[in-house]
Amino acid sequence: LIAFLDGDDTWVPWKLEFVAACFERHPDTDVAIHRTGYRPSARVDNQHCAVLEDPLKRMLREQPPHLDGVVVRRTFHLDSPLDESFGGAEDLDYLIRLAKGGARMVETTTVLAILGSTETSAIGIDKRIRGRLQLLARHPEILTDRRARAFFYLRLGHQYRRNGQRLDALGSFRRSLAARPNVSATKDRK
Repeated sequence: LIAFLDGDDTWVPWKLEFVAACFERHPDTDVAIHRTGYRPSARVDNQHCAVLEDPLKRMLREQPPHLDGVVVRRTFHLDSPLDESFGGAEDLDYLIRLAKGGARMVETTTVLAILGSTETSAIGIDKRIRGRLQLLARHPEILTDRRARAFFYLRLGHQYRRNGQRLDALGSFRRSLAARPNVSATKDRK
């Protein structure tokens, strides 16, 4: 198994035991994903692992897991390694490629990695924006699924907003709303 960890983050002491048990419980899965946060979850057993029915939709339509929240079987990782030339969204590109490659995934809502800082990542906002646009070029199917398109433009809009690019942010937010005009922001979070 290959598990990822940023230099300023930590795993809960029982992460590997928990994830290994998830793989044992679901031996036909290739990837386990879990939550990351600023506080760990209370220790639970691996009964909280559930197989994702459609991993690609999960990666495109919802907040993807932080890379600290991904554990991959080594053989599957070697077939789809991280593309580090990608820029600011190489983690999402990696997860989308794993899903497109047929990876069977199991997910838990348990927080197993603790983020070390509330500060913005060392990756600059410009690089994040370029990575998002590169993601769209590599995975055009993002635009064919209304929920994926709405989520993509919402995230891009926030990046533009954080970078002070007000008009680009407004344009992205408009595209997000146009993709799902009848869904309120609070309903979409559920």
